[in-house]
Amino acid sequence: AAKNNVPGACFNLGVMHYHGDVVRKDWTKAESFFSVAREANDPVAMHYYAHMNDHGEVMFPHKPTAVELFRKSAQAGLLESQLKMARMCAIGDGVAENKAEAARWFRLVANQEDPEAQFELALLLLADDTAPENRAEALKWLQSAASKGLAEANHLLARISDDSLGVLQIAEEAVKLFRSAMDNEHLDAQNRLGKRRSKGSTVPHYYEEAVKWYRAAAENGNPDAQNRLGEKYYHGEGVPKDKGEAAKWYRAAAVQGHVSACCNLAFMYDAGSGVPADLAEAARWYRLAADGGDPNAIFNLACMYHEGDGVPKDLCEARKLFRLAAEENKDPVARFYLASMCERGAGGDKDVEAATKLYRQAAEAGHSESQLIMGLMCAKGDFDSKGKREAARWFHLAAEQEEPEAQFELALLYLAGDGVLKDRAEALRLLRLAASKGWLEAEKKLEELQSDADGGQL
Repeated sequence: AAKNNVPGACFNLGVMHYHGDVVRKDWTKAESFFSVAREANDPVAMHYYAHMNDHGEVMFPHKPTAVELFRKSAQAGLLESQLKMARMCAIGDGVAENKAEAARWFRLVANQEDPEAQFELALLLLADDTAPENRAEALKWLQSAASKGLAEANHLLARISDDSLGVLQIAEEAVKLFRSAMDNEHLDAQNRLGKRRSKGSTVPHYYEEAVKWYRAAAENGNPDAQNRLGEKYYHGEGVPKDKGEAAKWYRAAAVQGHVSACCNLAFMYDAGSGVPADLAEAARWYRLAADGGDPNAIFNLACMYHEGDGVPKDLCEARKLFRLAAEENKDPVARFYLASMCERGAGGDKDVEAATKLYRQAAEAGHSESQLIMGLMCAKGDFDSKGKREAARWFHLAAEQEEPEAQFELALLYLAGDGVLKDRAEALRLLRLAASKGWLEAEKKLEELQSDADGGQL
């Protein structure tokens, strides 16, 4: 079909060559196939082609071509192109800087419940300190982005809500964050292209076509195709979900030394999914994958040594592997485990300073238990210059991730007005949330407040 310039087939082959799926990654071929599809006015193909021009992934990159195609794709309703137009207008990238036009594009995407667009629109509005009426709209978008789990939005809301920042300081903070978001725009665009490809919503029958190619290569012994085919069976993408068939293809790739397949097969033995549960066999495959550098295998093997699952318990080996995952792979959960071991002196020397540093790194990466621990440290005065206000910030981040102890601790701060404005209603809301998750101290505090309330009502 692609030889006959059928747009859909050309687009699918363009995606495969762009990402290196089944075929060798080749941007020149991808450009050629996308060119055919974009001439048929396919908005996703136009976006890909524009992206390649914008980031120099074609032989002769041309910014005006990128702008024209992003605009056409955006006007056709593609969210990713609308967001790109917003960002280009906001900073004058290939077009004249126009904050009003940027806001218009951002609103189109924000109204489609995209948290990144909601956050960036809020920043754009807050950055204009000459228009205080923008604050209410900005807070609305920040709250919406935060409700979808965007950590940056939670963080900024916490800083605004403590009333320690004036209008000019908020504007300066927004400008700084907006610049950072624009600096990371290329990485975000790559991630969005990957998500667009994997969703398959705009690529008709992409999974089915991919499975056809994977199967042909897998049956010829290609280990990468065997692993990819296993993943398709595991997730039910393009084929009926079949964990046993997934395990078969993972094993075929794993015995050839395919690192990801080793990890995938290990996970299936670990979970008893598609194969009988066998922790010793899981540990064996995790070890092979970990020796090949697979980050998930390194972490999972560390957990097995920590608990003595499938291997003799060995805290020294666990600590070594957690350190490898924490330092080389920047895994926040590994940092949390390693911090805990350093704090207790498990598997090596006790090192409270290193533990604190690791907890902070994990917390800043969004790990809720580490955020709770940072809050507890600040609350008891481990960081005198920050105190209760910093504790409230960490508790707020952890509470938003449904940590009941953080909800309880933050409620106490709201009741006392420590680090936050005193707010009994918010305290009661948080206590009820924590109590609903079985946190006994929250239940006791609610009973105490109930008995003190006038008329027996909270």
